[in-house]
Amino acid sequence: MEREPDCLQLRVDLCSTPYGVEGVCDVLIVEEQHDVFVKVLVCCPPADDPAKWDGRLEAMDCPCRVYLNKPLNGRAVRDMLADGAEVPYRNVWDEIKQREAEEREAEEWRAEEAIAESLPDAWPAERGPADGPCPDAWPADGDSGAIPF
Repeated sequence: MEREPDCLQLRVDLCSTPYGVEGVCDVLIVEEQHDVFVKVLVCCPPADDPAKWDGRLEAMDCPCRVYLNKPLNGRAVRDMLADGAEVPYRNVWDEIKQREAEEREAEEWRAEEAIAESLPDAWPAERGPADGPCPDAWPADGDSGAIPF
């Protein structure tokens, strides 16, 4: 993804191990007329005792910016390590907007659920809206309901 003219942002999966976190040491770039070839060199901390490690990795998707001699202008970005395979374009801004929209929708749903759970039942089962006002408010049989003076 080209963040700005001449600035290419590559996405690199780095891992966290019991010995530390990997990092990008260097990025090799070869610019040609129709292609830009890239190779990301990753460094990792030395293992003190490999026997302790169970092989599990926690991967992190990290940005790595490199500056080109000129803008991409339609040139393909290719991976030197994958026999020149084209690196897929990934628009992280669209992904962030999508994730934020999903989070907002989930928050709205949780708020509606909380409101619904906090409201008391409007009409108890023995008395519903079809029964009209509370029966205690009606005058007794034979009583006009007039207030004596």
